[in-house]
Parts: sequence; C-alpha cells; structure tokens
Amino acid sequence: MLYLRDADHCDLAADGASGPVNHYREGTICLVDLAEGASIQLHSELSAIAFLLPYGLIDEISTFSQFSGAKRLRCRRGEQDDTVSSIGLAILPLFEQEKARRRPVLQHIAIALCAHVLHHYGEQATGTRSTSALTVWQEKAAKDFMANHFAERIDTAAIAHALGLPTEVVEKEFLAATGKTCEAWLTQFRLTQARRHFFQYGLEPEEIASRCGFRDAAHLKEEFIRSVGSNPAESSNLWMH
Repeated sequence: MLYLRDADHCDLAADGASGPVNHYREGTICLVDLAEGASIQLHSELSAIAFLLPYGLIDEISTFSQFSGAKRLRCRRGEQDDTVSSIGLAILPLFEQEKARRRPVLQHIAIALCAHVLHHYGEQATGTRSTSALTVWQEKAAKDFMANHFAERIDTAAIAHALGLPTEVVEKEFLAATGKTCEAWLTQFRLTQARRHFFQYGLEPEEIASRCGFRDAAHLKEEFIRSVGSNPAESSNLWMH
C-alpha cells in the first residue's frame, strides 16, 4: 500500500485486539502478505493506493528475470520508496479512464512494480531471512526517527537512545536488516529531500543544504556527486526530463 497522505492506523489481530497506533508518512509503503491477514483500524483519514501482487506474477517475474530465486517478499512497514511513489502518482489519472482502456497500461505497470519490489525486498525460497535482531517495527522506528530529524545533526547514538537500545546493537543490526549503515540511510534520505527542494521550490544550494541537514553547499554537492554522479543542478535537470 502506498500512502498518498500521512496516515495513522494500528494492526488488528485475529481476535480483534488492536496494536499500537503507528504513523505512516506520505510517499512511504507497507508491504504485507495477505495470506497472513492484514486488518487495520484507522485513526486518521486514509488516502492510499493498494497494489495486489498475485503469487503467480511474483513467481513468473522471479523465474524469467535477474531476480531468479526470490520467491517471496519481506514485510515492510512505512518504507520510503520513491519508485513506488512515482508509479502510484503516474497511475492516478488512469482511474478516470474506462477499464478496457487502462488494462494494457496497468499490465505493464504491474510487471515493472513487481520487478522493483523483488529487487529491493525479495527473499530466496530457501527460507533464508534477514539475520537482524531488529524487528520490523524497530527498523521502522529507526527510520522514522531519522526522517523526522534529518535536518538536524544526529548520529547513531541518538537513534539508539530513541529506540532504547545500545548504540553498538543498532549499528550492527540496522546494517544487517537494510544493508546500509544508519549514516548511509540518512544521507540517502537527505539527498531525496534535497532533490525535491531543488525541483519543487528552486531553492539555492546553500538554503537546501541548511534545510536538509548538510554542513554546507559544498557538502551537499559532494554527496550528490558521490551518489548520482552529478551536481544538484544537473540532477534536477535530469529528473525533470
């Protein structure tokens, strides 16, 4: 499910018991296996797009692509995913078309979406899962903390304090869960926000650096080049075209 606006909801267990209320930011996704049940109770309005990926499609894409062997998807909660967000925004106008007209387009989009999630969230059919000791909720809490404080000077110790865990545990287990250090994840999130500021508001690099947690414009440019191979202005032009 892709959240088009911020939302708050909790999970409902099979016996009707409700879990803690969690906040989901606009542009994030939840990825759950419907075979295991997926009932929620809303604590806000919900504006979202639900994508249903049949097991058959996952098997087919996995078998005939570079993602061979990935037969299931890891559960994700409030995951920042700009690709799925872009796909969701692109298909919104299709809902106004007749079903027969939009069907061929949606078939291609379904394949692209399935390939994307298999690449980023796929697991092998051998039963091998993430060896991280962090629960999916602890991982989400760590990412939420970084997303809420990305403009500030924060380190892993601050993240660990927010989670109530030792710093060394968070450093090790976040890397095991995501394949990235907390610092690398935070830098990537800051770069995503910087691109949006550049594209949507046309701000100067100095202002963007200040708003997005970089030391200065030089630091912003350095991280941009390291990440995408171009400076912010060039990256913005590529994004628009």
